[in-house]
Amino acid sequence: MMPTSLFKQLLLPLYPRLQRVALRLLGNVEDAEDIVQEVYMKLWSKRDALPDVQDVEAYCVTLTKNMCIDRLRIAEADKADVDEVPIMLAATDDVEAQVERHDAVEQVKQIIETLPEHQQQVITLRDIEDCSFEEIAEQTGLTAVNVRMLLSRARKTIRERFKKL
Repeated sequence: MMPTSLFKQLLLPLYPRLQRVALRLLGNVEDAEDIVQEVYMKLWSKRDALPDVQDVEAYCVTLTKNMCIDRLRIAEADKADVDEVPIMLAATDDVEAQVERHDAVEQVKQIIETLPEHQQQVITLRDIEDCSFEEIAEQTGLTAVNVRMLLSRARKTIRERFKKL
């Protein structure tokens, strides 16, 4: 077990370097500070294993880079979700419009059935059952990043195939 004094002595001097790495990757001071704080929390939780690490500084820099990349991936997935505005159809007395909506819904259901199993599961849990990303990750055993990626791919496939119909 690494004593607190050794943890402080070895790792706190790395803060400026880790912050520069995070800032370079994220381009935002607040996000960089958040990531570095998360890095230190992760390091603290893994302090028992740190004495086995040969190059602690390289380990910390790599951990910071990886956490930044994860943050960027999640932000990109969130951006894709925001860009995909769901089609909300207002109720109407027009029978023809109702039939068209019903047909569109059936076509989307058929497209969903052709998706790979994980994509079907994720899109059903998120868009039909309205589960959060964390709930989906828990139910499927996937990471939140994987859930976002699968959801994005499923939605893109559905859009592309629906346009072809």
